[in-house]
Amino acid sequence: MSSKYTVLVNSSDGFEDCWEPFFKLFNKYWPSCDAPILLNTEKKEWSFPGLTIHCSQVQGDSKSRLTWSECLLKALDQVKTPLVLYFQEDYFIHQPVRADIVETAANYMMAHPDIKHIALTKHGSHGPFERHSEDWLQTIRQKARYRISTQAALWRVETLKSYLRAKENGWMFEIYGTWRAHKIKETFLSAKFDQAHGGPAIDYLHTGIIKGKWLKAIQPVFEKNGIKIDYSLRGFYIPKHPLVRKFEVLKKLIENSWLFDQTGAIKIFRSSLLVTLLTLSGSALGFFVQLLIAKHFGTKVDVDAYFFALSAPIFLAGMIAAMLSYIVVPRLVALEKDVQHQRHYMGSLLWTISILSLVFGLIGFFVFPIQKSLLPTTSKIISYPNLQFLIVLTWFTGAFQILSGLLTACLNSVRKYSTGAILGILPYIGMLILLGIGGNNATIALVPLGMLIGTMTATGLGLYWLRDYLFPLELNNFLKNEIKELLLHSPYVVIAMSCFSAYSVIDSYWAPRAGDGALASLGYSQRLIIALGNLAVAGPSAVLVPHFAEFIRDKNVTGFRRFLVRSLLVVGGISTLIALFLAAFSEKLIHILFARGAFGDQQVVLVSSVLRHMTPGMVCMLMSVIALRALFCTENSKKIAAILGFSWMVLYFITSYFLYPAGAASLAWGYSIVWLGYLTFICFILFKRNS
Repeated sequence: MSSKYTVLVNSSDGFEDCWEPFFKLFNKYWPSCDAPILLNTEKKEWSFPGLTIHCSQVQGDSKSRLTWSECLLKALDQVKTPLVLYFQEDYFIHQPVRADIVETAANYMMAHPDIKHIALTKHGSHGPFERHSEDWLQTIRQKARYRISTQAALWRVETLKSYLRAKENGWMFEIYGTWRAHKIKETFLSAKFDQAHGGPAIDYLHTGIIKGKWLKAIQPVFEKNGIKIDYSLRGFYIPKHPLVRKFEVLKKLIENSWLFDQTGAIKIFRSSLLVTLLTLSGSALGFFVQLLIAKHFGTKVDVDAYFFALSAPIFLAGMIAAMLSYIVVPRLVALEKDVQHQRHYMGSLLWTISILSLVFGLIGFFVFPIQKSLLPTTSKIISYPNLQFLIVLTWFTGAFQILSGLLTACLNSVRKYSTGAILGILPYIGMLILLGIGGNNATIALVPLGMLIGTMTATGLGLYWLRDYLFPLELNNFLKNEIKELLLHSPYVVIAMSCFSAYSVIDSYWAPRAGDGALASLGYSQRLIIALGNLAVAGPSAVLVPHFAEFIRDKNVTGFRRFLVRSLLVVGGISTLIALFLAAFSEKLIHILFARGAFGDQQVVLVSSVLRHMTPGMVCMLMSVIALRALFCTENSKKIAAILGFSWMVLYFITSYFLYPAGAASLAWGYSIVWLGYLTFICFILFKRNS
């Protein structure tokens, strides 16, 4: 028996009616084949007289059905030979196989490890081809159409695995796999199939079944070979006009935008746009919350107390949630080819983060004296009667924000970007509902309470949407070593992420010393910048990370750098336009949005001045979000990222120390200066590490 290759017949249980005619023709036209045969089934066992066939039964006891690629990956895991000869169940051979060419091709691959694939039929790549040193072979060029195809061919098992992605079906694998193969330089060959060279090594109609229906041309093949089929069960395929078929393919490509490839710019744009629109909806709701807060409370001590209570827990929760996003998504993408391992990793994370969140929430009952001691004795916040209640609420909100952040990261890693973005909207809805219920008698406590309810709802929905990946949670599959490694690296990641939320803690220390209303003015401006900045960064931030990780995983440094440059230019361009708009119309914008109720002209001037000074920092900050996400996808980057994050905090704290006597606007200017320096350094490091 041949030990070089395994004949893999890729199928599914729904095509059982094809197995008998396939193997009858296979046995007739290739009687000398002595290679092991693996029939890829989901749950069924099947046999054919005279052939030793092993059925993969890849579905096992799993209740959720595997995708086409997941089934194929699991089948390839069962292959014991270095090579695999790939067939599908509807490749009905209708003339003798040129066994000498198949054996010669297998021997040639064994003797030349650099050759990854040899096509053996005329139905594979459309070329162009170029000459090869062996006359019977031709090289499939790097940019050839269908460089990756599912037609009969010899593959190195690991090579075929490397081009598969868990969520793709067969035609997607051919299209997206070809795009991936255009960027990866590997030797792909084809045995010549013209009549001058004796025709194809393996010949069959292309293909016996199309869209689940029989190809009418298969009838004479079956009749010639004494095969009887009840064609009425499937019916016959009626070809559509070529333009209609091309339109349908394009439509499917756009509809399946979560299946990204290096050159899939349309898919990135569509996914990014959808996430941006959802985030914009959340930003609009967040705007409305700020408007209601401004209307009811202006810049009074109520708002200062609210922002102060929110600063520490949301800062810490934000860092942890961001850490999970930055560190978990690349890891889950790397595990795409091992679905069970990926699911066990998600479950282990949920166990761990649930315990961490519980501890985080309980801290709120004990931390009040510590937070209060950070205030200057002259601050009115100290005497605010509901300060302790606000602090407890915000710590519990932070606990659920951490859980929600984990679930969002998991959703993004499996390309469910839109559902992940929906989770971010729910806290704003909760705040609006409670403020609406409170009406004119609303207190500031309704804001964090609504945020808590909304975040709890987001957590519940996230668990529901990930139920197929997470449940049942099995402690016996807890990945202790991997979670330990994550926890060991998490302090570095948390410190690295601190630059995106530490401003709230630093502002809560220095702004009260800059005068009453300074902290509220910085808070309003920051939230306005975050809301509008999401227009530029929310979609790309969610969509691009898995693709940065793919470049690094595939060791495509050139592609990574080009993709990074394009990403930074797009985000930088959009954020610059937003910043120019804010700087030019800040006073009018603040007046339109906030000037009502307790928010007077004096507050408009102060907040608009702070906003103008923050806009340069906004551009640098949004570009830094993308740069840092890219950095985390590279190897051994966590300590470097931590140094950058810690440096940002130290520089902003020192800068604020020198600038706070000049008021809130000077603190905003310091914010911009520090972000410019951060962006410069992180870009330098990124390009130096990937040169």
